[in-house]
Amino acid sequence: MFDILTEPDLLRVGISAPVKELDEVDIFIQLHLLSKASIVEARLDLLLVCGASVQQREFLLETTGSIGCIVVFIDNPFNDTSAILNVMLNVKGKLDSNQMPNNIDIADIKNLADQADYLLAFDSFAALQDFFDSAILDRFVGAIHLSHDNTDLETYEKQNQSIGKFLSSYAYFTSSVYLNGKAQCTVLLGMQSIIIEPQSQ
Repeated sequence: MFDILTEPDLLRVGISAPVKELDEVDIFIQLHLLSKASIVEARLDLLLVCGASVQQREFLLETTGSIGCIVVFIDNPFNDTSAILNVMLNVKGKLDSNQMPNNIDIADIKNLADQADYLLAFDSFAALQDFFDSAILDRFVGAIHLSHDNTDLETYEKQNQSIGKFLSSYAYFTSSVYLNGKAQCTVLLGMQSIIIEPQSQ
């Protein structure tokens, strides 16, 4: 007797944003059309969302928790929607592809999202550096970096070092390469909220 080998189920990653359409995206749901039914119909494992209101975020977290879909909300400190969309497209593209190194999966996205209060998207190192220069460094809890194009090993390591130097030794940091990436780079930066302790009288 022989076991029949079957193809593993393909990961289904969807994108939702407040735009009418996104080119070359197989699973896209307009933000105002997001519902439990639309998510179930799409059979999503991971949903990347930008532009959601507080009410929409609460609804989606409650809804997706019961149907086995991980939802991740992505923002940008400069309100750069183009950067957010590029990063979401690149993350989805990497997860959908078999490009080597094949070392990024849905667990990495979930791990970073679980540790962070906010996930911030950057598609250029200049914008990332501007943010690092003005932010409180101990709020960074991790990052995911995708290098684009045919970056040589030395450049790839320098890029990782330029990000890693702003993260603590216990922060979650992983990186890979996505040759079809849009814009200069893909960086998802995890941040915690500022907690203000009440002053004693």
